[in-house]
Amino acid sequence: MHQAATSKTIGVIAGGIDHIYPPENKKLFENLAEEGLIIAELPVGSTPLGKHFPQRNRIISGLALATVVIEASLKSGSLITARFALEQNREIFAVPGFPLDPRCQGTNKLIRQGAHLVESVNDIVANLPQYEEFMKKDESLFKDFAELDANFKRLNTIQVKEPSEKERAAVIELLSAVPIDFDYLQKMTELPLPIIYTIILELELAGKAMRHPSNKISLIYNADK
Repeated sequence: MHQAATSKTIGVIAGGIDHIYPPENKKLFENLAEEGLIIAELPVGSTPLGKHFPQRNRIISGLALATVVIEASLKSGSLITARFALEQNREIFAVPGFPLDPRCQGTNKLIRQGAHLVESVNDIVANLPQYEEFMKKDESLFKDFAELDANFKRLNTIQVKEPSEKERAAVIELLSAVPIDFDYLQKMTELPLPIIYTIILELELAGKAMRHPSNKISLIYNADK
């Protein structure tokens, strides 16, 4: 992908900036460091874990004008990335596939839900927002940089740790089929937001929880607590 790009490439990694994963990407990592940009959300020393990759993908979808899903099953992490893109007011594109192929059921579902159908690169270019329109749509995201920088510095001092079983139980106990927001979860559990986000992401990947508009969360009906 980096070699095919016609401009500078941005790489977003799932662990700390000092962890190259997989190791065979060392040369690519070095090329990106010299010619593009590498972004890591987690602190130095953080080992990339499976749960970190969907978290990383929300940054990728936020940086891009649009997200293109080429192939995805119904439980694919790509659908979580597409949901992030939708929440970030980005365009979503999907390549259709054979209806009976489970590897294509996720992309076909996206198209049914309103994603742009992609048969060629022209379908993407024709529906990409113009830069001025994009900036206007996201104008609020570019304000209050001083506050954002202060929050970033504060969050950067928080050590990332695995949620304990007690913390997981405290969050799950508050969840039901009725959507609730993250502020309520934090208020009731008194847990740090990064811990709550991690627990919710684990539930989503396990197919036990889903997000709703206004960043609310609920258990999927009949899902086990």
